[in-house]
Amino acid sequence: MYPVHRKKLSDMNLREFEYNNLFESFGIDTLKNNERTLNEWLAAARMTVSSDEPTPAVLGLLVCGINPRDYIPGAWV
Repeated sequence: MYPVHRKKLSDMNLREFEYNNLFESFGIDTLKNNERTLNEWLAAARMTVSSDEPTPAVLGLLVCGINPRDYIPGAWV
């Protein structure tokens, strides 16, 4: 879990996370019974550092970053 401090949430495709990864990661029952915000879900999936500090982590940029190779040299997805 390494933060990439020079990047922001705008460098991530949050729609991709919300529509694809969120349901696969947690399941529909968990999502229905929980009233978390998107920042809290990103932190729970380790895509960001924490819900209070929404700095993208390396995992978040690899999974749903807009151009992961721009942030992580040699990144292969």
